[in-house]
Amino acid sequence: MQINFNKVFKDEIKKVSNLSVKPKLLLHVCCAPCLSGVIDKIKDFFDITLFFYNPNISPKEEFDLRLNEVKALLEKINLSDIKVALKEYDNFEFEEIADGLKSEKEGGLRCKKCYQLRLEKTFEYARLNNFDFVTTTLSVSPYKNANLLNELGVNLSEKYGVKYLVSDFKKDNGYKMSCDLSKKFGLYRQNYCGCVYSKKEADNRISISIYDKITPDAKKIREEVFIKEQGFVSEYDDIDKIATHFVAFRKGEPVATLRLFLGEDKKSYVLGRLAVKKELRGEGIGSLMVNKALNHVKNKGALRLILHSQLSATDFYKKLGFIEYSSVEYEENCPHIWMEKIL
Repeated sequence: MQINFNKVFKDEIKKVSNLSVKPKLLLHVCCAPCLSGVIDKIKDFFDITLFFYNPNISPKEEFDLRLNEVKALLEKINLSDIKVALKEYDNFEFEEIADGLKSEKEGGLRCKKCYQLRLEKTFEYARLNNFDFVTTTLSVSPYKNANLLNELGVNLSEKYGVKYLVSDFKKDNGYKMSCDLSKKFGLYRQNYCGCVYSKKEADNRISISIYDKITPDAKKIREEVFIKEQGFVSEYDDIDKIATHFVAFRKGEPVATLRLFLGEDKKSYVLGRLAVKKELRGEGIGSLMVNKALNHVKNKGALRLILHSQLSATDFYKKLGFIEYSSVEYEENCPHIWMEKIL
């Protein structure tokens, strides 16, 4: 049975609000942005101490930066009276539990062991210092598994005799609040969880930007693929002036592009000029781009997405749910065929 952790949290807050003395809460905190999305939900009901224990964060300079941002945030939101407890940085504690799990994807077993390590140390500190409750800011992130965090918290609560405040802080706009407040206060918002393995994964992550006109990055990729590699001459046309252009980036470098424009029937969109840098093909970037385009046109109310595929690329599009619906035609002596996907 799926548990509504947000309801459980609110029920507990109702109980706590009726107490004559605020219970002592030890809040494990990972960074200032996550804290900003959590603190307002609990500050009026508990006597809070923050526990900054994150041996996963690497390098030490990153650890110090995030810790200082937490302290700076407390000043900015007029909560500087909240204490910050700190366990001295020791990255070996994390590397010891990560041994043998370095190739795990983020969110896998390595992360579970990391959550377990950080929560267990939080509970140890809470028991030694007579706290009534423990919880963590981790669940405010959409990339963190609230089910797993609460399961670990409840199990550790039984072990250490300190109550775990069950929560899913991303609910009720918690994550949105963290994004908004990060922008408002100019918080450092890191792009990786903390460990060297999550940083490597983040560095290789693809981000896609959407523009209402063709950009130099899009031109660069299209020239490289369609003109230099494939030998097309008439690459640019008037459609580029009315199309929406998508550009994918990895490590800040453009790696793929495509364009979308509204079809003549006003119910379809046309996808074209999909190009991925040669050395990066086969890594799923093209599929990511097409799926991004599909979601975009669905939100626009389109009924189908069509494209004029090179014959050599039809198998790629078929795997994404497109079907052929025309005979073979030629563009600059290259065979093409029309394909569609009903939305």
